[in-house]
Amino acid sequence: MQPVITAIWGHTITGVGFGVTIVLIYLAGVVASNVIGKHLVRYIESASRSIPVVSLLYKGIKEILESLFVPGKNGFLRVVFVEFPRKGMKAIGFVTSELCDESGKKMYTVFIPTAPNPTSGFLQIVGEDEITRTNISVESAIKMIVSAGKSSPKNI
Repeated sequence: MQPVITAIWGHTITGVGFGVTIVLIYLAGVVASNVIGKHLVRYIESASRSIPVVSLLYKGIKEILESLFVPGKNGFLRVVFVEFPRKGMKAIGFVTSELCDESGKKMYTVFIPTAPNPTSGFLQIVGEDEITRTNISVESAIKMIVSAGKSSPKNI
């Protein structure tokens, strides 16, 4: 924004780019939350589904973000502990689905988020004997991850 500001007023003004960014984000939210904006968002989503690689990435990222941040739409089945990244260490994880291997043994897909950004992490497929069930709610676990453990439940 500085070249534009300099051309109009003749000198630079600190923070204008930041202010314009905040205003644009706000306006994008206003447009997306009204009727026309909702139709526009649906149109963009449907258009992105026709592009092979983009549709896979978009769908996966959207599901993760919705399961983390959309109230009442929780994609995680439960909170567990798994040994990660090595034996003897426990990491908090979210069970995302239940599977069976060829022999009929129950397996789980467990998403292990990274702190403090829970939108990235590791996906592990582990046996039932490799998880430790917890009584921690998904919301408490996310709060614990985002706060890097500072906001932890007293009893686990």
